[in-house]
Amino acid sequence: EDDLVEALVRSRLAAFEPRSDVMRFAHAMVRESLRRSAREGGRDAALASAVTDALSARFAMGDHGVAEALAHHARRAQRPKEALSAILVAARGALTDGRSPEVIPMLELAASLRDAAGLPPDCPEECEEAVIRAGALNRLGELDAAGGAASVALRIASERGYRALEAEALHELGYTDYHRGKKDLARSHLDAAAAALGEVGKTRELARCLGVRGDLAHSMGHVEAARRDFTRASALSEEIGDRAGVASSLLGLALPGVGGADESADAARLIFEELGHPSGACTAYNTLAERARADGRLADAEALYREARRWAQRGGVTQHEHICGLNLAITMLHQGRYEEAFVETELGARMSALLGQRLVAYMFEVVAAAV
Repeated sequence: EDDLVEALVRSRLAAFEPRSDVMRFAHAMVRESLRRSAREGGRDAALASAVTDALSARFAMGDHGVAEALAHHARRAQRPKEALSAILVAARGALTDGRSPEVIPMLELAASLRDAAGLPPDCPEECEEAVIRAGALNRLGELDAAGGAASVALRIASERGYRALEAEALHELGYTDYHRGKKDLARSHLDAAAAALGEVGKTRELARCLGVRGDLAHSMGHVEAARRDFTRASALSEEIGDRAGVASSLLGLALPGVGGADESADAARLIFEELGHPSGACTAYNTLAERARADGRLADAEALYREARRWAQRGGVTQHEHICGLNLAITMLHQGRYEEAFVETELGARMSALLGQRLVAYMFEVVAAAV
C-alpha cells in the first residue's frame, strides 16, 4: 500500500501531504483496490494472513496500538484465536483510555470469535469479556447491567480458579455496589479486591481499586483512610508511569478534608485533557466547580459544571453526566432559579433511575423536594 501511494506521489497524481484529505483518500483507494484484487483472485485470506503476520510481530513486541487492526485482519484470515486475544487487549486499552462506548462493540466481536474458535463455556476468555464488559458498563453508568456482568465474571473466576480475573470482578462489583448506594457491601468487595490484586501483581488495577475505595471512605467520613488509599494509589501509578492513574489520585487528594487544593485538581484536569480522557476531565472540572460553589462563586461553578457535563457527554459516561446535572440544579437552587433547577432534577431523576444509578436518582429526588 505504501509503495503504491509513493508511486502516485512520484507521478504527481497525489501531493505528499501526510495529514491531508488527499493522502487519506489515496491510501483508502489503494487499500480498497488491493483488497478487491485479492478477493477477485481468490487471495483474500492469504493477504489477510500476511497482514496478520506483520501485525502479530509488532504486537508481540508490545505495540498494543495495533491490537484492533490485528483482530480484524486475523478474523479475515480465519485465525479466530489470535483475533480474540488481540480484540481483548484492544478493549482493555479503550477502557483504560476512557473510550468506554467503543468497548461494547469490541466485546460483541470477541464473543463471536470465541464461538468461531470453539472455546468451551466458562473459559478464561469468556470470563475476561465479562470483566471488561462490567468495567465499561460501570463507566457508562449502566449499573444494573454492570452488576450482572461482574457477577457472571465472579462466578466463572471463583469456580475455575482464575485468581486475577476474580480480583478484577470483585473490584467492578464493589464499584457497582458503591454507586448503587450499597456502601457496606461495596467496602467488603473492594477490600477483598485490593488484597487479591496485590497478591497477583495487578498494579494498575490495584491503583484504580484503591482510588474507588478512597472515594468510598471519604463519602463515609473516613478521611484518614481515604488519604491513605489515594496516596498509595498515586505512588503505584507513578511507579508504572500511568499518567491517568496519577491524575485520578490527584483528584482524590484534592477532596475536602483530604487535601483540598485547587492546584491538585487543576493539574489533574490538564493531564486528562491532554490524554483526551472524558470521564477523568469531567471529574476534574466537577471538583473545581464544587470548590467554586463552596466559595460562593456560583457563576464560575455553573460554567465549570457545564464544561464537566460536556466532557461526560463526549465520552458517553452517563453517570458523570447526571452528577453534573445534579450539581447544576443545586447551583441554580442557590441562585433562586427554581424553574431551571426543577427541569434539571426531573430529567436527571428519570434517566438515572432508568439506568440503575440509584444513589444519583435518590439525590435528584432530594433536590427536587427542596425545589
